Amino acid sequence: DEAVKLGFLNWDTAAVYGMGSCEKFFGGLITGHPENFISHKFMPSKKYKAGALVKSFEESMSRLGRSYADLFWIHVPNNLEKNIAEAVPLMKDGRIKSLGVSNVSLAHIKLAQELLAKEGLTLGAVQNHFSIIRNDQQPIIDYCNENGIKYYAYMVLEQGALAGHYSYENPFP
Repeated sequence: DEAVKLGFLNWDTAAVYGMGSCEKFFGGLITGHPENFISHKFMPSKKYKAGALVKSFEESMSRLGRSYADLFWIHVPNNLEKNIAEAVPLMKDGRIKSLGVSNVSLAHIKLAQELLAKEGLTLGAVQNHFSIIRNDQQPIIDYCNENGIKYYAYMVLEQGALAGHYSYENPFP
């Protein structure tokens, strides 16, 4: 409640965080706060499993006590074409407001855009690892900016390495 009062409204979760227990706990906290923006991740396996994306989405929304995701991430590009095909009906019926792709190359982004455009839909966001010690993302960031795609960076402080958490006495693992 205090975070919401201070204007923190963007929350990110995934089924793998606590194997669903985080979603249940978080769902109880966001009840009554429709102003919250919830992003959720689906982790596709290397071998495509038909229906896995929809099943993961439905189970997560049930745990969260919501009927839709503001932003739904396909967390890695495994079987990207098939997983986007599963996400399209959820987007068309408003259960996924925006679709994002994570840990992707520029080629993956362009493929996702092409597949969604065929359905009259757009790619909403890209999320990749970016920091001053892993700064190979500029071409992707530029592309996203040119194409109206939101770019989300993760591990910007390299798990504390860039925040002064580690020292000679407390070395980086």
